[in-house]
Amino acid sequence: TEDLPMDNEYWWRVIATDRDSLSTESETFKFTVGFVSITESIALPTEYVLQQNYPNPFNPSTTLRFGIPEEANVSLTIYDIRGNTITTIDSGSKEAGWYQYVWNGLDDSGRPISTGLYLTRLQAGSYTKVIKMLYLK
Repeated sequence: TEDLPMDNEYWWRVIATDRDSLSTESETFKFTVGFVSITESIALPTEYVLQQNYPNPFNPSTTLRFGIPEEANVSLTIYDIRGNTITTIDSGSKEAGWYQYVWNGLDDSGRPISTGLYLTRLQAGSYTKVIKMLYLK
């Protein structure tokens, strides 16, 4: 996704065909570079959630997913183990729903991170949660 223009809309769907030529299609996902909005067919969360990143440990990228049950100001930030901000992935007012972001392991300056432990903090309304992520080269 690093070569795709920012703020353009893209659509993504998987179509699998088995040996008997039967096809199965996934849901269609709409996204802009770096941020994925999951379609409304998935039920809204009933509570604030920050799921564990996947994969963990990761290299070179990992997926972060969170859900908010109501409109809220959101901040999703990654820190190194010393508490220094590596990057702010998302911030601002968000509608209720599920949100997903694939982080490419780069800091705000576009430099790759070092091997080590990183913390992701979600702040949404009065909710705060931190997860640990391990980057291995």
